[in-house]
Amino acid sequence: MGAQVSPTTLLGEIASSEAYWVQVALPQAELQWIELPSQNKTGRSKGSKVCVSDASVSDKTCHAGYVLNVQSEVQDNGRQAQVLVEIPLNNTQALAEKPLLLSQYVKVQIQGKTLKNVFALDPAHVHGGEVWLDNAGKLAVRPVQIAWQSQNQVVVSEGLKSGDTLITSNLSAPIEGMPIRTQPSKGNAEQTP
Repeated sequence: MGAQVSPTTLLGEIASSEAYWVQVALPQAELQWIELPSQNKTGRSKGSKVCVSDASVSDKTCHAGYVLNVQSEVQDNGRQAQVLVEIPLNNTQALAEKPLLLSQYVKVQIQGKTLKNVFALDPAHVHGGEVWLDNAGKLAVRPVQIAWQSQNQVVVSEGLKSGDTLITSNLSAPIEGMPIRTQPSKGNAEQTP
């Protein structure tokens, strides 16, 4: 038994056997943290490293890839930027254990640019773009430049220096120069070299 087809009938799909391409939507503001491929004297460099895994499972299987390019249009719904990621199919062991399927939902982690000479703080210790410091037993309120922030971390690029003592207690009425008493602690500001 057969079926009649027309020029617009879909008969099948063709997929590459060399690489998967995954289209990733992310906020436009996050594009600044992604390395894009570039052409130089020694050839073409790859973009940021990427880890792609099955969105329906919580295991640590990762299919390694890299950013191929940023698409020229934003998504219609959500107005997010679209980044094209390539996963080469040369790692047959990982693909044999946890294969990627066409049109599958995936989780994507993109390695961002490395920030140097910054401090990583708990968001609870940054108060409206300012931090509280101990200045010889008196409160110093110092404005800081926030380079990046997430729900769990604020990265400060300016306004702090190595050796500053950060006040982590919640003060009900902080006033510049008010006397304070501190206790030694391990501290939670981490500087990246």
